[in-house]
Amino acid sequence: MPITKEQILKGKRYTEEVKVKGYDEPFLVRPLTDGEYAEVKAVALRNTRLKPDGSIDWESTQIADVTKSQAEARFLTVSYGLSVDEIWAPEDVKVLKPGTLTRPPKSPTCLITLRSPLKVSLRTPLSRCQSRLV
Repeated sequence: MPITKEQILKGKRYTEEVKVKGYDEPFLVRPLTDGEYAEVKAVALRNTRLKPDGSIDWESTQIADVTKSQAEARFLTVSYGLSVDEIWAPEDVKVLKPGTLTRPPKSPTCLITLRSPLKVSLRTPLSRCQSRLV
């Protein structure tokens, strides 16, 4: 189903309930704003060293540091997406049940997913997400 004008105009006020494996009640989630997405992207790339041409400089990039930055970006993304009726901090997301968060598929639009039988992304409008959930 195509995204509607109403969904677009609601921006971050557009929410959907998502059933997440391991929890009895659904999560209420919203998409990220462009500003939030830019912040998440900055966190994810924080420890990545680039060459002048923009490609990753693997010789000076520490994989462990990049992995930590990407995990922090996932926690930040989910904290924004869950901040609907109350504010969630990345530290709150870190204490979710193990396996609630899953690594996203390789996609330029989807940064993080919640484990659920539904298709949900906290980066794109929820009804248009192309990510798959496990």
